[in-house]
Amino acid sequence: MQHRLILIISSIIFSLSFQKIDAQKKKKFFNENILTEVKIIQKRFSDSVARYDYKKDSILFSSKYRQFYSDKIDGLKNLYENLYDQHKLIGKYDFGIFIKDTEPPKEDQKPEIFTEIEIREIVDADQIENYQQVDDLRKSLPINFPFYLFEDGAEDLYKCILTYIVDVDGKFKRIRYSGKNIEFNLISALYLYAIEGFEKPLFYNKKPLVRKFAQPITLNLQ
Repeated sequence: MQHRLILIISSIIFSLSFQKIDAQKKKKFFNENILTEVKIIQKRFSDSVARYDYKKDSILFSSKYRQFYSDKIDGLKNLYENLYDQHKLIGKYDFGIFIKDTEPPKEDQKPEIFTEIEIREIVDADQIENYQQVDDLRKSLPINFPFYLFEDGAEDLYKCILTYIVDVDGKFKRIRYSGKNIEFNLISALYLYAIEGFEKPLFYNKKPLVRKFAQPITLNLQ
């Protein structure tokens, strides 16, 4: 009996230790502070709206709601823009290499020194070392997306397409968004910034790659 008790306690300690190590590993590649900032902005909006009663004065409530919602969007935009500016690109985008699984940058996204795109080499995704991380992100991001941070709920379906550049250090840079709902767009982009990047950079022919990818996100409230 005593032996079994010791065995159970040992198993619990081992399990807790493993969870702690796993949590530390996740924390290394995830910036919780960004999501905390989003929560603060959302709470400020909710608390402000809660001070007014729609039933007592619908006109005043609607006016204040629009004002507070505008302030919330401004707060999310400022957070996003600060992160965009902080994450400077280190490596140089090689426009000569085209991965079949990706799209080449558009004209307005090329550095000024490039006047035309001349593709020298077309490669398969499986030729890129550590490319599996891209596929893993595409699968896991919609599943792990923090939908609880999105408070709009006025529509049944929300869609956003994120584009991001993986730098030579594996970090996500120049994250941009496109979609109809600005709040959903911003939270999507901020969540990707919170992930920070891949554990390992992408390599081709033993050289680190700077590469752009697209990530669709869909929220269905039906």
